[in-house]
Amino acid sequence: MILIHTQESAGYPFSALTALQAKMLLATSNERALDAVIWLNEEMGQQLASLGSQSLSEWRQIAQFRTFMPRVMNIQLTVTMTMQTRQVNGLNVIAKLPAYGPRSHEAVLIIAHHDHLGSADLPPAGHNEGVYNGAIDNASGVAALLAIARAVVAYSKTHPLQRTVVFATLTAEEHGLLGAMHYVQHPAIPLENTIAVLNFDVTNVWGKAHDVVGLGAEMCGLDQLFAQTASQEGLHVGQDPHPSAGSVYRADSWVFTENAIPSVYIFTGEGNVDVVRARVDYVQRHYHRPSDDVRAIIDLEGTVQQARVGARLVIALADSVTKRSTCIRGWGIPSVDNASW
Repeated sequence: MILIHTQESAGYPFSALTALQAKMLLATSNERALDAVIWLNEEMGQQLASLGSQSLSEWRQIAQFRTFMPRVMNIQLTVTMTMQTRQVNGLNVIAKLPAYGPRSHEAVLIIAHHDHLGSADLPPAGHNEGVYNGAIDNASGVAALLAIARAVVAYSKTHPLQRTVVFATLTAEEHGLLGAMHYVQHPAIPLENTIAVLNFDVTNVWGKAHDVVGLGAEMCGLDQLFAQTASQEGLHVGQDPHPSAGSVYRADSWVFTENAIPSVYIFTGEGNVDVVRARVDYVQRHYHRPSDDVRAIIDLEGTVQQARVGARLVIALADSVTKRSTCIRGWGIPSVDNASW
């Protein structure tokens, strides 16, 4: 398979791909690894298209339609590479705050991935070591999850919750959402009793925001409740700032949405110009690089805002006695319960 990278469609520069050196599969997966996956930058993609007397813009145009069919190119490519297979063990870390009422068998799940990309064989220029620290992606999300856990536990001591709350940090997100897939196969609470999922991945570490985005909230009826909890923190709900990048489909929460579980990925909006500039700079200079460390963090006030919205949403869901909301069939997701929040 040959993939052609563009900054617009991926949301990150081509240089960020250098950290992804191996393809991982779950040991229980029936999926067969591709013989080879080759990434080309936009310039090389254009050259490839021209070899077949076509253009990259033409490929993009025809690929926009459901009627698209692959085209045969009279080009032969020979690739020689050395491949190794090894087994590695990863851990999902899970904690439960149990409830004791008639809906205690149901749960709200909060997730954040704790993995990153390990270390580089050759440290990049300007770095003494090649460790991919992942301070923003995604220690910031794990920190938000832990803050929410403390807040929800403290709240539950004086206001017993109707539903159990599960906190999970997941592994191998960077290698294909594998920790989320494993959780779905081995859930702490049965999936049919999982009311909703909140995901934190790369929080706003660039300053106070005016808005917040709930990626995927509209797919399964969480959008109104998300907007209510955001407004309680003085935030309005913005739209996905870069829908062409497909962020909602590349996040752990999508694995749960695919299984008809209402899920929301709490994401940074574009209401504050300074935050937008800082986030763009992060993606260009630090995303999937060893320089994603604490020095790249500017201001955690935005993370606090997102965590407070998350805590309010968790409590609202855990305190509710309403059934799980409906996932819209139009999104390609099987429909579940008839009730909505």
